[in-house]
Amino acid sequence: MKKSIALLIGIALILLGTLTRGNWIIGLKLLCAIFLVMLILYWKIAPFKQQLFPKYQKAFGITERIFMRLQNVLGFIPKIQLGQRLQLDTPLIVCIIFTLMILVVL
Repeated sequence: MKKSIALLIGIALILLGTLTRGNWIIGLKLLCAIFLVMLILYWKIAPFKQQLFPKYQKAFGITERIFMRLQNVLGFIPKIQLGQRLQLDTPLIVCIIFTLMILVVL
C-alpha cells in the first residue's frame, strides 16, 4: 500500500509541475488518460472482483467507490438490456466517450 501512495504522490507532483508551468492542457490530458485507463480496467475487472487477491481487492475497492459515485451521478442514463442477464453499462460508456472527446479536442 505504501508503494501505491508513493506512486499517487509522484503522479500528483508531475501533474502539479505541468500545471504550474502553463502547460495545463498537458496535465489535463495526462489526467484524462489515467482516468480512462482506470475506467476500462474497472469495467473489465468488476465482474471478477471476488477472484482478486486480497491486496488487489483493497485497491479495487477504492476504485469501485469512485466509479460507483460516478454511476450514481449518471444514474439518469438507463442501462441497455441486450439479453437475459446481459446489459450494457451505458453510464460508463458515456464517461469513456466524454474522456476521449476531451483528449481529442484539447
